[in-house]
Amino acid sequence: MLEQEYYSKQMSLREIARESGHDLKTILKLFKDYDIPRRNSRESWKVRIARKFPPEKIRQIRHEYEAGKRSLTDLEKEFGIHRHTLATLLRREGVATRKPAIYLQNRPKTPEHRRHISEGRKAMLHAHPERIENIRAHRLKQILPKKDTSIERLIGAELKNQQMPAQKHLGVEGICIPDFTFSEEKIAVFCDGDYWHRRPDVSEKDERVNKKLRERGWLVLRFWERDIKNNPAQITQQIILPFNERRRKHGSTTPQMERVNLHCKDTPKQNGEGCAGSG
Repeated sequence: MLEQEYYSKQMSLREIARESGHDLKTILKLFKDYDIPRRNSRESWKVRIARKFPPEKIRQIRHEYEAGKRSLTDLEKEFGIHRHTLATLLRREGVATRKPAIYLQNRPKTPEHRRHISEGRKAMLHAHPERIENIRAHRLKQILPKKDTSIERLIGAELKNQQMPAQKHLGVEGICIPDFTFSEEKIAVFCDGDYWHRRPDVSEKDERVNKKLRERGWLVLRFWERDIKNNPAQITQQIILPFNERRRKHGSTTPQMERVNLHCKDTPKQNGEGCAGSG
């Protein structure tokens, strides 16, 4: 009788005790006296799961998770089952659970979610004002963007052809990160996208950056995306000219001047005159 209820009906020891009207200790003693093997913890868990979640329900959960591309949190709200239990059920069925970050891809944030993020960030910065400077210093060390844009590649190729010593994405004066920088000449070059940099908030930020750099003696050169794409060589000349002027003021030679001097050394004098521009 005990063995039939325990194995055939898949009842627990407590349920057998409650149904028979005996104490749990009495049931345990009877199992021991009659050498009835008891289930281990894993087998007991499987019995409870099978009784609580019938096969039809598990098949439904699996279908919703695989075909519906829904998260465990979504299924938890729908079926009223904790997501950890759902994950265990799916793994037992041979279904690999997905990482939560996958569900955030290509999923727009709701206004409530954006407000929650903004309020949390403001509260954190209000409680720890020193983090503002830490975040700003960290961002100035980052290479943003990590991959050059199409217009940056156009200007970069032209500058390389002209042997211009430009540095890409270098933090300047703790203020900003220009697209191209000439540190010795204090020239900052920005390649501005037509859409993003025409936004009022971004445009105001650009003006603040320009003002701070100019106050510290920097020459700021900004070029629009459409102008760069139409004629990158002409835009590059607008960088080379002020670059040469600033080098002359410091008494340094420019790459173009060095090429002219090298050409003059190889050209023989005619009628007592040397190359034009050689002095």
